[in-house]
Amino acid sequence: MKHKFLLFSLLLFSMLLFGCSTNSLKADIKEIEAVKIAHFNGFSTESKDFIVTFNEVEDKKVFVHAINSAVKLDGIADVTEADYNIHLLSKDDQMEIFHLWLEEDFSEGSIMNVKDSSTLYKLTKKALNNMKDILSKVDLEEK
Repeated sequence: MKHKFLLFSLLLFSMLLFGCSTNSLKADIKEIEAVKIAHFNGFSTESKDFIVTFNEVEDKKVFVHAINSAVKLDGIADVTEADYNIHLLSKDDQMEIFHLWLEEDFSEGSIMNVKDSSTLYKLTKKALNNMKDILSKVDLEEK
């Protein structure tokens, strides 16, 4: 009986441990002051020349949703250079930076937090469609 209880306790603890761990990226829309997009200029680097800045809540939500709904891919990321950097500027002037890979037709996309360059996340179709809507209004090739 003690063995069953111990086994059950370990199983429950494992479920709680893995259930509380997260395999996703997180960004809080309430804390985001602006979303800035720049061309990729190296892994784990901050960009200075921004193509566009989004300040409107609805625009910022597109990027926050894309980050929060991204699905972690298994394994260690081995990627080519990204297309863009997304900079999330918080109200307390902190910056969270993500590398962004996008297919030209927005059929697929991936994202990576610069603080964790070994983990890659796949963007959802909904996030890609929303990003296509907002980014198609911007000339991403300028600068």
